Order: sequence, then C-alpha cells, then structure tokens
Amino acid sequence: MFRYGRSSEIPFAAAKYNIEAGKFPCSYIMCEMCKIEGILFGSSTPLTLREIASLLHMDTNQCSRVLKSLMKVYKDRESALEIRKAGNRYRIELKPEYVQYVYPVAEKEFSQTDLKALGMIFTSGGLSRTEMRENFGDRYPRIIEKLKEKKLIIARKVGRAEVFRISSNFFRYFGVRPDEMPRNPEDRKQ
Repeated sequence: MFRYGRSSEIPFAAAKYNIEAGKFPCSYIMCEMCKIEGILFGSSTPLTLREIASLLHMDTNQCSRVLKSLMKVYKDRESALEIRKAGNRYRIELKPEYVQYVYPVAEKEFSQTDLKALGMIFTSGGLSRTEMRENFGDRYPRIIEKLKEKKLIIARKVGRAEVFRISSNFFRYFGVRPDEMPRNPEDRKQ
C-alpha cells in the first residue's frame, strides 16, 4: 500500500498528475473514492477526515478533495443515499424522504424504550438506578446493559447511589456535537 504523506512517497503513476492542484486520472480518483465509500459504508459511527485519511495512508488535503468529489457524485446521481457531514464527521445515510420505505424492513438497533431511556438520561443529566427502575420497571437492567454495551452511558457512584450519564461516545455514535443538542426539554420549544 502506498503512503501519500510526502511527495517522495507518491507512486510514480500518480506523481505525473498534479495531485496538489486536485488533478487526478479517472481510474486513480475512482479507486480512492471507492475506498472512502467503503470505509464510510462499513463504519458504524461517523468518521473525521483525519480518520479516513489515516485509514488510507493519505494526506488530509488530498482525502478532502476526493471526499468532496465523492459527495458530488452522490448528489449528481440522485441516490437514496447521501454522504452527510455532521460537525466534522462524515457518514453515509439514507435521505429522509426514503426512510418511510426502508423503515419496515430495517433492523432496529434500539427499541423505543432504549431511546426513551437514553433521552431521559441525556436531558436530566443523569438517572439513578432507582429512577431507572421507577420509569422502566423490570426492563431497566436490560436497557442499562444494552446502552453500556454500546458505550453510550457510563455509571458513576454518587454517594451510595449509582447514576447513569451520557458518555462522550454518545456524541460520536450519533454524529453530533454537544453544542448542537439542547440539554433540557424547554430548549426544544424555542
């Protein structure tokens, strides 16, 4: 595999094209676009440009140009899929207008109860084990286990109580930044 970090590492075939000016041979850019497309498709979480470039051993500026080309290809071919940028991360997603067709056959990663618990933990700043039991009854241990397994919540001791809070992985997993999300229900009404 070639590394593109320094000009001396650019393979001869690619070096005869002015990569820094964004000029690529069709087969070269298609190959690189396919690699990025595969990485975005295979990733369960959104990725930064730096992460994508690192996986391909590619310069971030070059990766940015190839990624923009790929995003244009998706837009031009009017696909049901799009490459979406959320904050500084990218992912392949289904366009909102096609969700209604895919929803009945798509595998549900989280149940409505899981999402409700996650939302309550997020908006309240944390829920104790007792509060989880009060809100979700006998289902709460399964909910906690699943959300911890996905590394979306963490447990901390506060006095004698165990309190569940959103982990930093929550934001990465859902492809949002903390400042993009309201912390309490009143913020949503504005």
